[in-house]
Order: sequence, then structure tokens, then C-alpha cells
Amino acid sequence: MKGLVRVFVLGAAALAAAGLPASGAAGAGEVMLAGYIHDFDPGVAIGGETDPAGWVLSPSRENRPTDLPRIAYLDAGASGVSFSGLAGRWCVVRGVLEEDALRAGGVETPARSFDVLTVIEVRSVAAPRKWLEKLPARLLADLERRGVSFSRDGTDVPQGGLDPAGWIRGRRPALYVPLVVPPPDSADMYTDAAFVDRRGGRWWALRTGGFAAVTQWVGPFRLPGRAR
Repeated sequence: MKGLVRVFVLGAAALAAAGLPASGAAGAGEVMLAGYIHDFDPGVAIGGETDPAGWVLSPSRENRPTDLPRIAYLDAGASGVSFSGLAGRWCVVRGVLEEDALRAGGVETPARSFDVLTVIEVRSVAAPRKWLEKLPARLLADLERRGVSFSRDGTDVPQGGLDPAGWIRGRRPALYVPLVVPPPDSADMYTDAAFVDRRGGRWWALRTGGFAAVTQWVGPFRLPGRAR
């Protein structure tokens, strides 16, 4: 399982064990992943391997060819979901994850494979574009102002009504906002993300990865005034 996928699958078992309603919980063998839906262009391979083309789930709001970070490739399956209508939108996707699926396509070897999510349901969380563009910087500044330390203040699971899959009290998804995303070829840098409850005026931050493969949640915090 790829590192980006691991970030978003943390809460699947916890959701099922908590007996949450069908609208918010994953069933047997299901996961809920969050990210932006993009039509990925892998570029042209010259005498070597290339990644598959197709619809993907990514932590990056901006689509780009070749090196777009990918959480998983998307397969509509029997859901009837049209990805083109969701292009560029942040979504929570419920489905069945097939790890290291060579059927993703592309020019591959058995040592080079990709995760495929067969979609059951997609929920889009809309927010004004200009607000989203400024939000990461404002939230990072809020963490610095509060003097938050992930290593000192972080917990293994989120507190205050957010579950590890990013759902608020099992009823509605929080808005996922990438804060710090390391380069694709980095193996030991941290990934920082925010989960925003705009309706409740709160937010949480999650740090994952690094050399020790940490999972550290902080929050909830009140949204800073200009981030509401």
C-alpha cells in the first residue's frame, strides 16, 4: 500500500467498529478516501516504464502531468459515477481498495504497481476557490501562533468529534486541506494536512510520514477569523 493511501485508510476499521450509520461508515472491505479528482496525464515514456493514465484521487488541488501525487486510481465500477463532472473538486470517495493492482494499466513490471479504488459512492465538498487558495497559509500561521508541536501535543487519533477517516461525528465529511506535501520522491519527509469543519468553525491538523512513520493529530482549534 502506498504511503498516501495509508494516510486516508487509518479510520476505516474504527468506523466499522463504532457502528456508524451507513451514510458515514465503511462496510466490510470498504475504505473512505479523500482528495481531489483529476484526469492524470503520465506523459510519454521513452524506452522505459510509465505510470497509467486515467482518473485519480490526489492530495494536490492543481492537476499536473507526470509527477502528480496520487492516492489511488479510480474505477467507476457499477456506481455509474462520472468523474468528468467532479474534475478538480475535493471529494470523499467510498469504495473497495485493491492494493498493488497491475490492472491499473500503464507500462509496468511486477515490482511497479498501483492502488485502484473501485468506487461505490462519491461525495463532493464544495468551497469557494479563493477561500481555499488562502486557507493553507492561514492555518499554518494559526499553528505557529498557537505554538503547536506535533511531537509534543499530537495524539494517535483525533479528538473532539472527528474520526480518523475525516468524518465529523460520523455524519458529514470534514474539508481536507493539504498543508505540507513533500516531493514525490521523498521517503522521510512529513505530510501535514488540515481537516476543516467550516459549519462548526473548527479544524484539526494531521502529520504523517517521516523516518519513523508517525501519525500525530492536533486540535480541534477554532478557525481563525479570516479562515471562516
